[in-house]
Amino acid sequence: MTPEQSDLLKWEIDYRRQKQWDIFSWCSALLVGIIGGTIALRTGFFASQSVTWDVLVKAVISFAVLVLVLLLVDSPQRPARN
Repeated sequence: MTPEQSDLLKWEIDYRRQKQWDIFSWCSALLVGIIGGTIALRTGFFASQSVTWDVLVKAVISFAVLVLVLLLVDSPQRPARN
């Protein structure tokens, strides 16, 4: 294996690890937000507002799906290696 191939493989591994970490951090932030929002809405003013709760759940799920789709669309378009 030549040094150039070795550098390319190292770069590829680093790139994939960074992408995986980015996806994990987005998902964990969304999960914490959903759990916190659920607790806040179940114990607060909106606990008796079922219509508002349904709309909020649909909005959060739609946002999560949009973010994941954008991450998947962006992943094949890697920056050029210098």
